[in-house]
Amino acid sequence: MGIRIVSLSMAPKEILELLMGEIDGDLIHHTFHELKEGKGFGSLVFERFYPRENHQRMLVVQAEKIQGITNGTIITSSNPEEWRFQLDWDNEDDFMDDVMKLLDEYILEEEEG
Repeated sequence: MGIRIVSLSMAPKEILELLMGEIDGDLIHHTFHELKEGKGFGSLVFERFYPRENHQRMLVVQAEKIQGITNGTIITSSNPEEWRFQLDWDNEDDFMDDVMKLLDEYILEEEEG
């Protein structure tokens, strides 16, 4: 599992829309709740299948701006049924890297969770 927490220079709705259009994976859930212009919160859930290893990865992105700055949390995880097996964790890192590359120019601060 990978977790990154970021502060972003873009509104949460714009961040989620950017990722919905660019992430290579199946979008299985999305939501956004606008509180007032430029402020709100939402999430995306993607699934990506890796045929070489015959398993899937999940990506969850949460973005919110309640006060001041947009904050985002990005989480990648394997299918829980696969946790008992040795997996190629590089693929999970690839999923996270794809998101971080898309957000790179908007990241003000970053930490691993």
